[in-house]
Amino acid sequence: MSEAADQCLGYDLYRPVLCGTWILNPVKAPIPTRHEVWDHKLVKLRVISTIEKTSDDRGIEWHLSISIGGKYPGAWGIAKVRNEFKAHEFELDDHGSRVAHLWLPVERDKRGDCDCNTAESGQEREG
Repeated sequence: MSEAADQCLGYDLYRPVLCGTWILNPVKAPIPTRHEVWDHKLVKLRVISTIEKTSDDRGIEWHLSISIGGKYPGAWGIAKVRNEFKAHEFELDDHGSRVAHLWLPVERDKRGDCDCNTAESGQEREG
């Protein structure tokens, strides 16, 4: 395990509050960080919850990757995950990706807009 991964071991992953509607999928994503894959029972929403040491000055961050049927989840899917994971403080930062990415630094003093978002509109795109 890398030094960056070792730094993340003492933190819990973000999980849905409404566990009855989300299923922890035993399938692991092909990523090197500690993670969990959550699937919604009624819609095709999938969330990969990780905790990562980023390369910038924001330190260790919680990271939620969201897709619906393998595609961008749109504003509705992002809002549903924000509500059901209690991830309202997370920043959307997807850079045109096929999935939505929500990020939140573990340390409160590191929170705020990341440098990559200052030049962007900050609006969530429709999927």
